Amino acid sequence: MDIIARRIMTKTRNSCTTTAPTMMMWMTIVALTIIIWSSLQLGPEFSLQSSSHQSRAAGSVISKTVPVYKHHVEDGAEWSSSSLLGLIRYHFDPSMKSNTCSHLLLLGVGTTMKVADYERISKAIVRGKSTVVVFTDHNVDSFKKTSPQKYASLFNETIQQLENLIPYCESRNPAILFGGHSASGQAALQAWQMGLLGDPDSHTMPAGFIGLDPYLISSKTLNKSIELTLPSLNWGFSNTTCLVDVEKAARAAYGLTRHEARVLYALRNEEGTADAAMTHCVFADHGCGIPPFTCGAQMNFDWVLDAVATGIHLFLTAIDRRNPFHRNQFNLPKDIKDRTRVYVNDDNPNPMENSEENVPVGNLGVGMRYR
Repeated sequence: MDIIARRIMTKTRNSCTTTAPTMMMWMTIVALTIIIWSSLQLGPEFSLQSSSHQSRAAGSVISKTVPVYKHHVEDGAEWSSSSLLGLIRYHFDPSMKSNTCSHLLLLGVGTTMKVADYERISKAIVRGKSTVVVFTDHNVDSFKKTSPQKYASLFNETIQQLENLIPYCESRNPAILFGGHSASGQAALQAWQMGLLGDPDSHTMPAGFIGLDPYLISSKTLNKSIELTLPSLNWGFSNTTCLVDVEKAARAAYGLTRHEARVLYALRNEEGTADAAMTHCVFADHGCGIPPFTCGAQMNFDWVLDAVATGIHLFLTAIDRRNPFHRNQFNLPKDIKDRTRVYVNDDNPNPMENSEENVPVGNLGVGMRYR
């Protein structure tokens, strides 16, 4: 960019007919070009973190991006280091202010993604609810989001500084849930297995996990012998898309969870159906990836955002009741139910492990039991 600017200015100086107005015009073009280029490189959240700007969208949902730095306390003194742990972008409905922050969802972004790439799904979840949704980026300078240590550092620091970072959670004691989309979902589960999340002495341990097609969930990344003992909700697919193997994504995270409190919603993107073009990145506003390796998100699947929001609301209600999960707690509206399959507790999403007698009559594909 600085090379382009120098060429323009050199050409202007070498022109014998250059006038003051012409010079001002070229300087203005150069300045605007640099500003536009910088904003594209830094991403939308940079301008948000550089000011106290809060965006208010349809339904009066308030959203804000905040940088998170390591906070230190030593010998009674407190200070923040200049080391950036990551960015968070929180969303809440101010009309629920009297009961805001009953639940706090900390969800990491997927590979190549930014915290401002999940606006629509965040607003669908918080609108009319006391839940606060926070999308987190624990590796701002890289497209890779698979570090459990970095995920945990940002998670723990956000909880520790919660009242300063998200004032609307001041004096609240929310149920905290962790998770993420794609690679961050993997990092989140790894961090939990490594015992890196929360502090039992300060009552900041997570109450559950939410996975938006977390990937890669396999013996290469996780210890399959360590069961996730927290309630888990996973959203995945019936067919593989974007090279994300359904057997090593949401389905595997569901299989990693204890049977008393686990839910899997599988979006039916089988070939030949109206939802066949649905992909792994349908949860993001505009798909994900870096050209030419991109994974699209078509606008005609907006219904998925409402479905995910409804599923999360049902999940949070079930957690609050502190009882073993039951299938009838997770019924979606009929128009959505026909486009998803739901599996709860002992239900097995792997059709290869089911026999015909294990399929409930009149409920084909909705809940199949382990043998």
